[in-house]
Parts: sequence; C-alpha cells; structure tokens
Amino acid sequence: MSEELKSVRADKHNSLALQDASPELRGDKDIVLAAVSICGIVLQHASEDLRKDREVVLAAVRQNVEALRYASPDLRKDKEVVLAAIHYYCETFRYTSKQLREDRETILEFVKQCGWLLKHAPEELKGDREVVLAAVQQDGKALEFASPELRGDKEVVLAAVQQNGNALYYALKELRGDREVVLAVVQRGGYALYNATEELRGDREVVLAAVQQDGEALSFASDDLKKDKLFLIECYKINKHTIKFSDFINKFNQLENGKCDETFIEENSDILDLVENKEQLCKYLVENNKYDIIHDNEDISNNIRDKYKIVIFSLNHIEPITDDNIVTEEKTEEEIKKEYENRYIGFQVIFIL
Repeated sequence: MSEELKSVRADKHNSLALQDASPELRGDKDIVLAAVSICGIVLQHASEDLRKDREVVLAAVRQNVEALRYASPDLRKDKEVVLAAIHYYCETFRYTSKQLREDRETILEFVKQCGWLLKHAPEELKGDREVVLAAVQQDGKALEFASPELRGDKEVVLAAVQQNGNALYYALKELRGDREVVLAVVQRGGYALYNATEELRGDREVVLAAVQQDGEALSFASDDLKKDKLFLIECYKINKHTIKFSDFINKFNQLENGKCDETFIEENSDILDLVENKEQLCKYLVENNKYDIIHDNEDISNNIRDKYKIVIFSLNHIEPITDDNIVTEEKTEEEIKKEYENRYIGFQVIFIL
C-alpha cells in the first residue's frame, strides 16, 4: 500500500488534502475510495473518470449526500445512486437530474423519506394517491402540495392529520367540517381546533376532546360555549390548564388558589363543591357566616365538619359563630342545642358536626 493511501486512511483530515494531490493520485481509485469513504465531499477533487465511477460515487454519497452534486451528469441520473443517497439526506433531490425528479418510483422513495418534497413533484404526481399518501404519512403538512382532489380525500386527510394535526389547515373546507376528521385531529393536538369550521368549534364533544389535549384550545370554541358556565366547568375539570380567557375561569381559578371573590361565590354557590382547594374557601365561608352556602353544598359541609363545630338555625335565621355556639370539650352539642331551642322557640336547630 502506498504511503499516500496509508495517510488518507489513517487521518480523516488528510482526505481533504486530495485537492492538493497530484493528478495521478486524484485518479487513483484506491486512494479516492478511501478518501470519499471518510469525507464524501472530496469527490469534487477526484479525477473526471472517477467521478463517473459508480462504486466511487456510491461510496461518496453514502458518506455525504452533498457529494452527489460532484458526480458526473450520467450518475446524477442513475436511479441506484440517487436512491442510495435518499436514505441519508433529502436535499439529495436538488442534485438529481430533471429526468429522475419526474420519475414516479424515485419521487415515491423521496417522499417516503421527506414528505415535503412532494412540493417539487410534477403536477401529475401531486394527484397520485399512493405518492401523496406516502408523503403525508411521513409529513402531514405535505398535504399542502397535494392536488385539490386529494386535499378533499378523507382517507388522505385523515392520514395527514394523524401525522400532524396542523395539516387540517390544508384540507378542503368540507373536510375541515367533517366531525370524524376533526375529532381525529384534536385528539392528537387540541390546538388544531383553530382550523375546524365554526360549526364544529361549537360541538361540545369536539371541543372537550381538544381541551383535554390542550387547555388553550378552549379559546377557539364558539362564543356560545365560552359563555356556558356548566361547559366551562366541565372543561376545567378535565384539564386544569384550561386557558384563563374569561372572567368566569379566572375567578374559579382564584378560588382554587385560595383567593375568594365574594360576589362570585354568591352567584355560583351551586358549583363550589368543584373547588379542590377547599381549606381556604371553607375558612372564608365559616368566618363570614355563609351558612346558607355551607348548608346547600354537601361536599363543602362534609369538608367543614371535621374542622369546625357549627350551629346553623334554619327558617332564614343564621346564628353567627361565637364561643357560645361552638362545641368544645366543656360545652356539648346537647347543651348548646337546648340553650338555643329555648332562645328561639319554633326554630329548627341544625348542627354541622
């Protein structure tokens, strides 16, 4: 083995020295093969004959597909060479011949590796169902480059949105209004609800599926749903990261964080049992004598029971909490009850214990 060949094989950086080598060395197949196997791009410094050599060019493009640009024009048309390069880097496409860029088999292999290359396919292949399906299965957003007919093909669109929910943007309007398609989209990425039709953005099941994936998707729901208190609560229950886009959700989150809004509590006492952080809420209700709210919310009553000993008088009379009506070790429930029954004849005394 020549010293030059030993040097090239021993040191990757020496392969770059091929540019300074003598014409004899740049035409030596063993040396050039060793060099391009280490650094494919040095094919540009090989002799013209070796840039026509399939074995040398294959070795070069397998190491670095950029080397394809330095292959002979005939080898840039060679399907085996091009397909060998595809698996390494999709930019190979721009170095191939016009003939191969219009070849169905070659395009099919390209889009299986890089779906977006459908953009550069001939128009007739953008309408080829097999080619387009292969492209969108690799990159859903390649749907943008499909023919209008295939952008309206439900199977193709479903394949695209299952790969990338944002591909829905490129589907024809009738499929952006197809419930099955949109459900498939938002179950993978709720934010894609943005691309659904107005009708489906008002569909409770579709919006809930989107919110479960991404709380911010609620911002794309119809105005009617965003005003529906029970629906907002349902969204909040399935995803505590529901976007804070309305006063209602903001205030509800404030309750979760222990900040009580009295007006909100009064107006929405029917749903306070949904608050998970009840300690601060219950403390507020007890300290401010909100016994009617406590009495009407069983879950809140149960949470208060272990912490507070409270006497509540029915028939529109609520007794403020004092040392006299809190059950202690010194004062039993029966003693308090008897005292207040004597004081308020005809009133029913209710204990939360």
